[in-house]
Amino acid sequence: MSLFEKAMNGEISAIDAYVDLYEQHKALGEQLSELREIARLERQRYGKEVVIKRGYLVELSAGRSVWSYTGVSAWNNLKTRIKDVEKMAQMASNGVEVTDTETGEVIEPATRTFTSDTIKLTYKGK
Repeated sequence: MSLFEKAMNGEISAIDAYVDLYEQHKALGEQLSELREIARLERQRYGKEVVIKRGYLVELSAGRSVWSYTGVSAWNNLKTRIKDVEKMAQMASNGVEVTDTETGEVIEPATRTFTSDTIKLTYKGK
């Protein structure tokens, strides 16, 4: 029976099972990261041949392009302007009437929502 099943059946602590599975997930993620480049190089050797392993089509995918606008002054100015409007909208959400000094318009309050609570793990040693 898996850790998950044992925890769901109340045979073991859900927290203990969560910590164990978290550690396994972290270790598998690290191993997967280390294997990714080696597997990519292996797949490259097949060329255009279709590769299917245990039912998975294994393909090479081109890396995505990433644009950087940090040197574009118009973009930087707008980004700063957005941050300013966000701050004003947050202030307006506290019941204060906020007027934009640049445009003279009254800023509507921002809406704040909260996500659901979660569990957080921080390793402190044994």
